[in-house]
Amino acid sequence: MRRGSTHGDTEDSLAFDDDSPSTLRDYVDILWRRKVIILQAVILVPLVAVLWSSRQPEVHQASASVLLNTQNVAANLSGINDPTQLNAARVLKTQVELARVPEVARRAVSSAGLDDWTGGDLLGASTVTSTEDSDVMTFTVNAGEPAVAVRLVNEYARQFTRYRLELDTDALEAAISAVEQRMTRLEADRREDSALYASMADRRDSLETLRTLQTARATVVKEAAAAAQIEPKPARTGVLGLVLGIALGFGIAFLREALDTRVRSAREIANRLRMPLLGRLPRPPQAFRRSPRLVTVTDPDGPHGEAFRMLVSSIDLVNLEHGPALAEQRLSTRRELHGAESIMLTSALEHEGKSTTAANLAVASARVGKRVVLLDLDFRNPSIHQLFQLDRTPGLMELGTGDITLDEALQPVDVDAGVAAAMLAGIRSPFSAQRADGANGSAGGLRVIPCGAPVADPAWIVANAFGSIVEQVRQQSDLVIVDGPPLLSTSDAVEASARVDALLMVARLNHVRRPMLDEVERILRRSPAIKLGFVATDAETENGYGYLARPYHWQKTPA
Repeated sequence: MRRGSTHGDTEDSLAFDDDSPSTLRDYVDILWRRKVIILQAVILVPLVAVLWSSRQPEVHQASASVLLNTQNVAANLSGINDPTQLNAARVLKTQVELARVPEVARRAVSSAGLDDWTGGDLLGASTVTSTEDSDVMTFTVNAGEPAVAVRLVNEYARQFTRYRLELDTDALEAAISAVEQRMTRLEADRREDSALYASMADRRDSLETLRTLQTARATVVKEAAAAAQIEPKPARTGVLGLVLGIALGFGIAFLREALDTRVRSAREIANRLRMPLLGRLPRPPQAFRRSPRLVTVTDPDGPHGEAFRMLVSSIDLVNLEHGPALAEQRLSTRRELHGAESIMLTSALEHEGKSTTAANLAVASARVGKRVVLLDLDFRNPSIHQLFQLDRTPGLMELGTGDITLDEALQPVDVDAGVAAAMLAGIRSPFSAQRADGANGSAGGLRVIPCGAPVADPAWIVANAFGSIVEQVRQQSDLVIVDGPPLLSTSDAVEASARVDALLMVARLNHVRRPMLDEVERILRRSPAIKLGFVATDAETENGYGYLARPYHWQKTPA
């Protein structure tokens, strides 16, 4: 656990956990964010598999069965001990390997009368299998035509039985031939009546009997009558493609998530910045993104305006904790301090909603009765004057160089809700319409100091004049809000942070990246300003954040 630094050596009581384990909800969120990748894989992979399968040539398969008799009847009758009978599994495995010899395949192709097939072709298109608990061998042959597959598998099985018989009877044939040659020599010597001739005749009869018994050790018990089509099968291929597509989609989704360094949750931002979350701001409506308009003015009672009112309340609550520290630091006897009086909004990079947040926060603060001054310190990308439809000059630049006074730089803004109609009607600068009694809005008021004329190097203004300007403005207001430049784009923000009371970070979900936040946290550690917390923009991208998406309805209490 580490604690987030607030001001100097002061530490707040908030602890941030970097090692929170991933939950099932986190994985579901990843899959939902990467749903496009997953859908593409789930659709494209099965589609490609089906198209590929439909273009494959037809393949038909036929099968035949051969029964093996593992008992050696000839050896048993002759009283000879056959050791192979003790290991039937070994005998069966040997017969399977014997069926795969090229001579058996050559004989099968020759007997089938197929000139376009060779023994090697048959071995490549066939299989011979067996099971440990059975003495049956299964022969299968694949061919483009069903008739060819049937003919080949039947001949393959028959030729194996014949080849097997030849191997078993070769020794007996040789023995019979030798006995018959001896008997022929005895006949030539006219010794047919001798005891030796009678013994040779008995031996020949015994050997012929053994040869006859050998024929039962391998028999075709089932011939193929038809062949089944095994390829192509688009339906089966499509199902396999679907399974592969799901696995591939999930894999790519998690890989993209691992390689994507964008931050997607406010919790992760809090862990990396060591700051508390003060507010979540949903993305403005499409109409507000097309033109410079503020939701706190045109639709103050809507859900987006409510988000900024909640942010004002959060800042006020956090500010109560820092009043004593600021009073001791500034040794201020002007009045009791209740917290930071000057707050600069900054971000890691551009396009995170910093300026829009600063402008809406200023309007929302003024509408609750505060005297607010908004300063545009983002000289390189100013936008405050556009959001309030004011002239860019005169502004902060002219005030810093002494060309104008503070009263000339301050431009009053009307924060009454009635100004929304004027904005929608496109009236020029409706904010500049000050009431006749000199008040701005209702209880509070808002004044804006634009950035002023463009300048090549605004660092001089920030380093030499900005601090005194903030102090002068603080004397005439309750709250000074500064729209500062991004921290990682220029050194102006780092320099200006030493001249305000507090900093408020703005971070856009699904936009800012983890290494950027780590660099921002390193920079903020060196800043003496109080780190109030951060605001998460585009917060509707987080699941479970849907309260502000519902319209706000109110009803007048009956008298």
